Amino acid sequence: MERQVSGNGCVDSLIDLMDPLVTDTVKIDVRVDKLSYSVPEKSASWWRTVSNLQMPWEVKDKGNSLQVLKDISFTAKSGQLMAIMGGSGSGKTSLLDILTCRTSSGVTTGQVYLNSEVRTKSVLDSCAGYVRQDDRLIASLTVRETLMFVAQLKLPRTFSEEKIKERVDLVIAELGLTQAADTKVGNDSIRGLSGGERRRVSIGIQLLILPSILVLDEPTSGLDSYTANSIVKTLSMLASKQRTIIMSIHQPRFDIFTTVDAMMLLSKGSIVFNGPAKEMVNYFTSLGYPCPEHMNPCDYYIDLTAVDNTSPEREHRSLALIQMLLEAYKSKQDDVMVVNLETQEVAGAEDEICLEQTSLDDESVQRVLPSREKQSAHPGIVTQCHVLLR
Repeated sequence: MERQVSGNGCVDSLIDLMDPLVTDTVKIDVRVDKLSYSVPEKSASWWRTVSNLQMPWEVKDKGNSLQVLKDISFTAKSGQLMAIMGGSGSGKTSLLDILTCRTSSGVTTGQVYLNSEVRTKSVLDSCAGYVRQDDRLIASLTVRETLMFVAQLKLPRTFSEEKIKERVDLVIAELGLTQAADTKVGNDSIRGLSGGERRRVSIGIQLLILPSILVLDEPTSGLDSYTANSIVKTLSMLASKQRTIIMSIHQPRFDIFTTVDAMMLLSKGSIVFNGPAKEMVNYFTSLGYPCPEHMNPCDYYIDLTAVDNTSPEREHRSLALIQMLLEAYKSKQDDVMVVNLETQEVAGAEDEICLEQTSLDDESVQRVLPSREKQSAHPGIVTQCHVLLR
């Protein structure tokens, strides 16, 4: 098979090199069912109480809470790149934190499933990776040294030194970092990698465990448009290797819009659109909001679903529009459920066959996920100290 290398050195076709990684990757779909998340509002501080001349019993916490996410339901399928869009405060990062069991406060209702199995933190840690928005790397290490350092601490203790090096080389090749493998990561004071290359190293750290699920919090933030597009193309290539990739994105350019498979648009913690990216423009056009010519659909619809606080009148108008869009999406989902129920009644015999096949798939997942959890045991304390001190 012919290999194609883009201008930035990203390898687009690595079938022969990637066979070991693809073989070990388990197909896992992520299904979220009626997920809601709320956090308690902070009570007034003592100095504000004194300044307002309030008595202590007048400022007791009345149990008020802020609703961050409201009734979120969707499915992220294996082999697809899913982008979660929305303005600031729409709930993108909170949703990713809940999916990856990173919330330490607040109240969460609803459920998250991995191939119809309830998600637990231990199983998630064995099959999922999470890439933060900020890169936390050691500037004085090279790309290869960084990945080797992390691999020796994260990969199972059954891995030999030779196998660890092989895994690191595969990840470097997969992310198109071969030419920069011996370049220092760098920072503001140490010359090193570019911003896009540093972001790929952060992604590579998570790829070391061969995650079936990869979650990224705004991986294109702080990057120029060309580099951001390159990162998304890399993620699309990774998704094609049987991975489920979910990323939040704040301001995608049009090329990114055409690259992702599925798109979700959040507003005030609720879904206003969820489906194939290519259907988003037609969906909003059917509601009377076509995208203006020569304008990025992502920019237009993020602005459309944002709350305008510049004046009371504009705020009231934008809130009314958002409410209308929320009701339209809910009505569409209800219609889909009715159609599905009617289809099930007509094709009852076929559904029984499907249920049997699904049951078999679930049993296979029950066998695979615990085995990956068992295999992901980290090296012992002696090995960790040796890696850290040498």
